[in-house]
Amino acid sequence: MKVVILHEAVAADARADELDALGMLGHEHVALPMTGDLQATEQHLRELAPDVVFNLVESVDGDGKKLDLAPELLESMGLRFSGNGLRATRNAASKIESKRVLAAHDLPTPAWLAIEQLRHGKQVQPGRYILKSVFEH
Repeated sequence: MKVVILHEAVAADARADELDALGMLGHEHVALPMTGDLQATEQHLRELAPDVVFNLVESVDGDGKKLDLAPELLESMGLRFSGNGLRATRNAASKIESKRVLAAHDLPTPAWLAIEQLRHGKQVQPGRYILKSVFEH
């Protein structure tokens, strides 16, 4: 089986845990870093013609907001791949979208506000709050 391990690009001097890829299991495999040059990534994937892609991409060019580019590309090419598809990735990558999905299914989640709500005059009670980036860990 031909396997491609699609991962975010890492520097040559990166830590050992960032350089790890699939161990030898008797399958032909190639590690392919994904950058913002989607045409180059698509071309490499077409040339490699993998049976399956292990999608390990967590950011593109260091930007976690671009996490969904990998499943979007892989789906558009009709490739089989590990991990979530585009829709699930987009919903899970954004804390706001995750909260909306949970609320839409009547699943309990702590109260939350998006910055847009504050910009539009939403009043907030004095107290302690946790502020988080929408896309970053």
